Amino acid sequence: MKRPYFFHHTLGYKKNPFGALTQAELTAVAFLPKAIHVLLQTDFGHLQLLGGNGCGKTSTMFKIMAQFAHSGHSIAYEYIPEGTNKFETNITGLDCFFLDEAQRLSWRQRRRWLKQGSNVQYIFSSHQDLTSAFTKHALPLQSINIETFITVDYYAQWLNNRLAHFALPEVERVTIDDTAVSYLFNTFGPNIREAEYFLYDIWQNLTEPRLITAQTLQKSRH
Repeated sequence: MKRPYFFHHTLGYKKNPFGALTQAELTAVAFLPKAIHVLLQTDFGHLQLLGGNGCGKTSTMFKIMAQFAHSGHSIAYEYIPEGTNKFETNITGLDCFFLDEAQRLSWRQRRRWLKQGSNVQYIFSSHQDLTSAFTKHALPLQSINIETFITVDYYAQWLNNRLAHFALPEVERVTIDDTAVSYLFNTFGPNIREAEYFLYDIWQNLTEPRLITAQTLQKSRH
């Protein structure tokens, strides 16, 4: 039986909190660990965000972008899709250029990018550590591995932010307890994207507000 379009409202939410999000939604629910907040208050030069698939590099970039834009900086963002090895953005006159999946740049494109690094600040995500390339061009670079921040407490904040952002006011809602948070962390570790996919399917099969526990999640995986 096909479910009503707004069936999530019966669960206490505007939509499935773990579905695909727009850039604005992802920015709204994202958060920065304290170490990144502290770094952003310094003259850090360029910044690379490292980590494996699904650990939150892009959402971290979006949150930093929002702060820079709010402060009046001229910024641009570009994502390099799989199968592509160049960037298209004209970065002349920018204060900061945010580049997602920088490891996909070809050797020639990387050189073109770095040659402009004295005139614009770079904040980028990468699966490959590009420190040596920046050192070769005498460009100051700070590196942060997002995976090092992912703990049970990180999962708890991620879940709380998602649920709070999409919650309907003053209604009974689906909630997630501490045992479920620990289960998700122990099962998926730094790959929060996989935890998100898992929770999306859990949510799609709910029919009424309830408490989600570790036992609930365990049953769904077997």
